[in-house]
Amino acid sequence: MTKKGGNTKVKKKVYDFTKCREEEFIGVFVESDLSKTVANYIYQHTSDIESAEFARELYHNGKVEMDEQAVITMRENIKNSKLVISVKNAVMELLKD
Repeated sequence: MTKKGGNTKVKKKVYDFTKCREEEFIGVFVESDLSKTVANYIYQHTSDIESAEFARELYHNGKVEMDEQAVITMRENIKNSKLVISVKNAVMELLKD
C-alpha cells in the first residue's frame, strides 16, 4: 500500500484468467481460458455476496482486478479447492507475481 495525500491507496493488478498456462498432460502445456471454470467453482462454493459478485465479474469478463489481500485469499482458496491439479497449478502460476 502507498500513502498519497493522507489517503491510503491500495495497489491493484489485473489478472487475465483467459490466458492461463495449463499442463494438459505431463510436460505438455497449453494456453487455457480458465475464467469460467474458476468463476463457477467460486460461485458454487461461497455463501458470501461479495465473492459471488467477484465470480460473476470473472465469468463475464475473463479478467479481474485484485489487490494483494484478494490474491492471498484466492491462492488459499484455490489451494484447498477440489479443482483438478492442472487448473490449480495454472491459477497458482497466474497469481504468483
